[in-house]
Amino acid sequence: MVPMRTDPEGLLLLGGSSVRFGREKMNTPLHGAPLYHAAYRAMSGGCRHIHLSFAHPDAAFEEPPDVAGCSWDTIADRYPGQGPLGGIGAALEERDLLVVAGDLPAIQAASLERILSVSRDSQAWLVAARARSSGREQPLCGLWRATMREALATYLASGRRSVFGFLDQVPIQWVDIEDWELTNINRPEDLDLLTRMS
Repeated sequence: MVPMRTDPEGLLLLGGSSVRFGREKMNTPLHGAPLYHAAYRAMSGGCRHIHLSFAHPDAAFEEPPDVAGCSWDTIADRYPGQGPLGGIGAALEERDLLVVAGDLPAIQAASLERILSVSRDSQAWLVAARARSSGREQPLCGLWRATMREALATYLASGRRSVFGFLDQVPIQWVDIEDWELTNINRPEDLDLLTRMS
């Protein structure tokens, strides 16, 4: 694991409905551990604290691995039913957050460090990952700044939930990383493909 040079707080999004997966996916085994543990480990190289975001306060989950120097807690959505933005809105308060979706198990610590490194010199409200070859943008893998919290709260209060709809009004800087790192696990076959690749 490549050590990060900063110690931001992290937000790991675990609140998806898993409809396309057919069952709860975050605890689905990948290499002998729950799926979301991979993203947690990538974040824990530099995050002093990671908030685990759930759609419901009573969500069942397997605890994350014990990593020296990194603590965690759970946080429930303040805006139920509004997807990942609801989770971000519940946590974004006065601090910038390194946000990663729990179903991105291939993300590497080195790529998260690159995002954080770029963010140090960027005025963008969001500095996030983009697949190098395909150009696919992944805002749920990036540094979200507290600067946007009021705009996000207003957007969520209006009942809207589209991530890209909100980001249309936000200054963004994209950081290119390898496409395979942004493999999103939406269906069981996605997990099978990732297992064969690794």
